[in-house]
Amino acid sequence: MEFKFVQELEEHPDDHIVDIPNNCQKIQLGIQDFETGIVRVNKNLFKELSNLEKALFYLHEVFIQLQSPYEKKLQNTSKVREKVLQTVNQNDFSQFLTT
Repeated sequence: MEFKFVQELEEHPDDHIVDIPNNCQKIQLGIQDFETGIVRVNKNLFKELSNLEKALFYLHEVFIQLQSPYEKKLQNTSKVREKVLQTVNQNDFSQFLTT
């Protein structure tokens, strides 16, 4: 995998997030090209993340890369976000984060 930082990204409808609260906007943080393994990252948005959020973003992208060809074809990152959340909620991981 390679991460390339860019000014901005077009919206990629792979997250199936439709309910955006008023006065909020959804901004694309990263888009992964399955053929090349390159992840384009919105550098301005990435700079605003905490170190933990950056680590979870990288974990999210790794989980996407590890998907089966069938899962990649579906272009739905909902299950990937669930896996990241499950990882964060595991006791060992949580303890690791607090040390």
